[in-house]
Amino acid sequence: MGGIKYWVWIILLLFPAWTFAQDGHYMVFFTDKAGTIFSNDRPYEFLSERAIERRKKQSIAITEEDFPVNQSYVSGLKEVVPILHYTTKWFNAALVEVAESKLSDVLALPYVDSVLYVAPARNLANARAGNKKTFDPIGGLIQALSTQNTATQLEFHGVPEQHENGFSGQGIMIGVFDDGFNNYLGNQGLSHLLSENRIVETY
Repeated sequence: MGGIKYWVWIILLLFPAWTFAQDGHYMVFFTDKAGTIFSNDRPYEFLSERAIERRKKQSIAITEEDFPVNQSYVSGLKEVVPILHYTTKWFNAALVEVAESKLSDVLALPYVDSVLYVAPARNLANARAGNKKTFDPIGGLIQALSTQNTATQLEFHGVPEQHENGFSGQGIMIGVFDDGFNNYLGNQGLSHLLSENRIVETY
């Protein structure tokens, strides 16, 4: 009997979040990119020069997934939801804020494939660059521990071996998605990135 209860809990935990509908933020996935004005032959209309050169260098084909989301789909969705935050072309989706009572209207749109609950409104409303907690490192002990931790992480990911094989990351743009780097403007470990203008953009 205990084993049955165990599996019931597993099933409940794995049950998709969107089944428990509620007011909040949802990803709305579109069915396709039909009727697009873009073409693989004109990649500069929807990709940056850097992105195109990277694809050439790494032999990555430009496909329909690189096309922007169909703007007519976006316009139609805006008529149903009160807030549309942004679209993502590689997921072919839009992040919206909508009430549970309006989800049926969203799903009724012929070009909407599915919706997925992401977060309550308050989670994104507070995620702004100005709402960062500050952390002030104290003394050389923390710096020493940080340096050792960094060395351990680099070793774990095989970075020394990559350097030995000639892979340095030179000229590569890197995107870091994180909860934030507290007090990064005054962080000595990041000062070289600031002085050399190597931080392209933050949000």
